[in-house]
Parts: sequence; structure tokens; C-alpha cells
Amino acid sequence: ASEGGPIALVQDGDEILFDADRVCLDLCISDSELQCRRAAWAGVPEAVAARRKGPGVLAKYARGACSAHYGAGLYDEEDW
Repeated sequence: ASEGGPIALVQDGDEILFDADRVCLDLCISDSELQCRRAAWAGVPEAVAARRKGPGVLAKYARGACSAHYGAGLYDEEDW
């Protein structure tokens, strides 16, 4: 979501399909609606982005947590 993926574009009332067999989440909106939302997306607020740069456990988590696509793990930055 923080990189502008489909989860960042979810709005109240959207249907999300979870398919355990395919190991995926799908946002059930049209391609044109997805493009409109992506064009309007302002990105991660600066206050949220700044938390990744600071010291402490939450900053380490923000820097090292990966998405479900990559196994939803917590890694040190040098592991990437």
C-alpha cells in the first residue's frame, strides 16, 4: 500500500477477493476506476514517511516489513 499498490486505493464499500488457492488478494473494481484512483493518489503522507527514517522499533519495522507478496516478513535492510 505504501508504494501505491491496489491496497492503497481501497475505499469504503469496495469488495476484496481473497483467494487462498492462488495466494492473492484482488480489489474488485474496474480497470478504469483503478486508473482514476491511482491518478488521484497523493502518496504516503510525509509524517508517515518520516517515521521510517527515525530510530526505534517502529522505525525498524516500517523499514523492514515486507508485503504479503514477499512473505509478510520482517527483514533487515541489508537482506533486501
